Amino acid sequence: NTSKEIFKMSIPMFFELLLQLLVGNIDQIMVSHYSQGSVAAIGNGNQIMNIIILVLSSMTVATTVLISRYFGAGDPEKAKSVSNASIYSLSFFSIVVTLLIYGFQRPLFQWLQVPNEILDETCSYTVIVSTCVLIQAIYMVFASILRSHKLMKYVTFVAIIMNTLNILGNAILINGLFGFPRLGIIGAAISTNISKFIGLVIIILVFLKKTNMGLGFLNLKYFSFNMAKKVLLIAVPSGGEAFSYQMSQLIILRFVNTFGTMVIASRSYCMILANIAYVYSMAIAQATQILVGYLYGKGDYESIKKRVWNSVFI
Repeated sequence: NTSKEIFKMSIPMFFELLLQLLVGNIDQIMVSHYSQGSVAAIGNGNQIMNIIILVLSSMTVATTVLISRYFGAGDPEKAKSVSNASIYSLSFFSIVVTLLIYGFQRPLFQWLQVPNEILDETCSYTVIVSTCVLIQAIYMVFASILRSHKLMKYVTFVAIIMNTLNILGNAILINGLFGFPRLGIIGAAISTNISKFIGLVIIILVFLKKTNMGLGFLNLKYFSFNMAKKVLLIAVPSGGEAFSYQMSQLIILRFVNTFGTMVIASRSYCMILANIAYVYSMAIAQATQILVGYLYGKGDYESIKKRVWNSVFI
C-alpha cells in the first residue's frame, strides 16, 4: 500500500488502456489517408460505441473491485461468482444493444444530423463494429479478472497484439493490398472486429495459464442475481459521471454535424488527443480501486483512507 506500488501497477494499465483506446482511433487515423468523409463517419460511429464501451467498462471496473475484495477476504468462490454474474450480465446487455443498433442506427444518426453524404458510411461502420460488442464485453471481463490477480502486464501484451493486428488489417483492407479489395471504412470496421476476436481468444488462453480459476465458473447454474445486483450497485454510481460526459459529447456532436464533414473530421482528431490526455489518470484510478478492494476485504479501513487521498494528490 505505497505510492511506489500504485505506480508499478499503473504503468501496464496505462499502456493497456491507451492501446484499448487506440483500437477505435487507429481506424480514424489510417482512414484519413483514404477520405476525410470516412473520418467524420467513424467519428460519429465511435461516439455511439464510446457510450456502449463506457457501460461495459463501468461493469468490469465493478467486477475488478469485487474480485479484489473477495481475494482480500480469502474467499475465491465468491470471486468466481462475481466473474460469472459479470459475464452473463454483460452478455445480455451486449446482445440487446447490438439488436438496437441493427434496428435503429439510421434514425439515430439522422437525429444526430449526420450529413447525407456520409450517412450510409456511418451506418455501415457502426453496424459492423457493433457485431463485436459481445466479444468486447467478454474480453473486458477476462481482462478485469487478470487485473484483479495483478497480472496487468499480460493484458497489456494482448492489447499490443490486438493493435498490431488492427493496424496490419487496416493497411490491407482499407487500401486493398495483396490482392484484397479496397474497402475503405468497411475494411477498417472488419479489421477492428477480427483483431478483437483474436484478442479474446488470446486473453482466455492467458487466463487459463496464469490463474487457477478455470472456466468452470462460466456454468450458468452458478449465476446469482444477488451478485449481479452487487456489481450494478458499484457500476452505476461509478460510471454515472463518465456517462454524463459522454452524453454531453453526443449532444455537442449533434451541433457539430450541422457544420459539415470537414468540421466533424476536425473534432474527431481533437477528441483523439483529448482522450489520450485522460488515460494516465484512469490508470492511477484503476490501480487504486484494485488495492482498495484488497484492503477492504482485509478490513484495513485506515489504510484505505491514506491510499485514496495519496492517489488524489498524485
